[in-house]
Amino acid sequence: MEISDGEGFGIFADVNTKARGPSRHRGSNHFAHRVCYGIGRAGGRRRKRPELDVETGLDDGGDRRVDVRTGCILDEGFDEELGNDGLFRLRHDRQQYIHPTAAFTICTNCYPDPVPTDTNDLATSGLRIDIARLAARLADLADIGRIEGTEGSCRLALTDEDRAGRDLVVTWMRDLGLAVSIDGIGNIVAQTPGEGAPVMCGSHIDTVRTGGRYDGNLGVLAGLEVIETIQASGVQLDRPLAVGIFTDEEGARFAPDMLGSLVYVGDLPLEEALDIVAIDGAVLGDELDRIGYGGTAPVPGQVPHAYVELHIEQGPVLEVEGVTIGAVEGVQGISWTEVTVAGQSNHAGTTPIALRKDPGYVAAACATFVRELALELGHPQVGTVGRIEFKPNLVNVVPASATFTVDLRNTDEATLVEAERRFGEFLRRTADDEGCQVTTTPLARFAPVTFDDRVIALVEGTASNLGYSVRRMPSGAGHDAQMLARVCPTAMVFTNSVNGLSHNPAEYTAPGDLQAGANVLLHTMLALTTMSFADAGR
Repeated sequence: MEISDGEGFGIFADVNTKARGPSRHRGSNHFAHRVCYGIGRAGGRRRKRPELDVETGLDDGGDRRVDVRTGCILDEGFDEELGNDGLFRLRHDRQQYIHPTAAFTICTNCYPDPVPTDTNDLATSGLRIDIARLAARLADLADIGRIEGTEGSCRLALTDEDRAGRDLVVTWMRDLGLAVSIDGIGNIVAQTPGEGAPVMCGSHIDTVRTGGRYDGNLGVLAGLEVIETIQASGVQLDRPLAVGIFTDEEGARFAPDMLGSLVYVGDLPLEEALDIVAIDGAVLGDELDRIGYGGTAPVPGQVPHAYVELHIEQGPVLEVEGVTIGAVEGVQGISWTEVTVAGQSNHAGTTPIALRKDPGYVAAACATFVRELALELGHPQVGTVGRIEFKPNLVNVVPASATFTVDLRNTDEATLVEAERRFGEFLRRTADDEGCQVTTTPLARFAPVTFDDRVIALVEGTASNLGYSVRRMPSGAGHDAQMLARVCPTAMVFTNSVNGLSHNPAEYTAPGDLQAGANVLLHTMLALTTMSFADAGR
């Protein structure tokens, strides 16, 4: 049966009629007659949705009603297999996949069968993470480098606090029987036994100076929780799972950010990375050796089968819209520049304004311009001057120099390039007018990244079928996932940040949202172990 939606994109359903759509029954965990539907959305004319009886291949063998317009199975008798309310809404978004928690197939013709079925579907459908165990690990890690009087932590990359945090998490990894490897830049990868490239998750455990307990840490520790949950279930997977801790994701001590994952994928030579000098003058390679995390595993590292990263949103969108899960479509481009303006130090009381060569004024004017530029270019352009240092930094002295950083971001590369150009012109013009000299040093430059749409669709469908509200969205922050996307199919899962706060000791995500994000990660990773990518491992 075909029901047209008005734009040539048909709705097909395998039903108890003589007219059946193409069906490929793949095992006892699937309906004997495949339910397959697709809905063209843009410009399509909505019609009253039909309901049809569909014969199932499940043990009770009963007939069920399926709303082919929404993909809902309308029967409370499926509670245990399909969900507490017996109602599963399956969004397809023109993607073909088999959802890991529901034993049937939905599809369109957008992709050639990217997700094969697995006989573990029903065995894994009831799996859920242990939120108490995950929260306890988050708290224990947050105790290392705790900021007095807050819930936050300070573990700058390759400091003693970072070493202590690594030691703790590696202990947990080994307690789970995982094979732990450490590469030449200090990335840590823990993997379950098995053949083939792993389905990988992970993030980072280094923080900014005013860090919270969830940024990065959630992605790593939820990965361990996923593995422990699967181990306890006894389910056997088609390929191994892995959890990664990537060095210096924040870039707060050693620039650029995402440094460890950039080396992992082979886009920053190890020798060059080891020579990077920190903001405190330390050399990266020396610090790795000092804390005992200069490993021997080769870089570039093993290419995962797929990579998915759970992370707090670090922004307000999910909370404001009342949505539980973000299916992240990509990461906006990032441009970091350090600017040094040299002028003339002089007496603050006796030097007329018109005769000054004041780097402080140039820095202040630039900070104001960055804000005005972002407002003029409009959303999603953002700009920040996050650090300014004056010398000699005295109340009654015109500065001899000012050093500051500029952070520009946009999801559109052309607009980001335009923002860089306009800031550069303003900087030079303002410095010339003030009689000052300017030196600029690029710290990081990453183009916008688009994630794999098949994995995005899987995250979105997984969240929906677990009963969580979900929306697609970009990431405003940089993440290790944007580096892994260069070598394997990748996507991210976002969960709520209360008041949109991050890089702040008050950063907070409620236990229910932590649990939701970790459960989506669990079932996304389970599905990825049986998912086939023609271009995987490139």
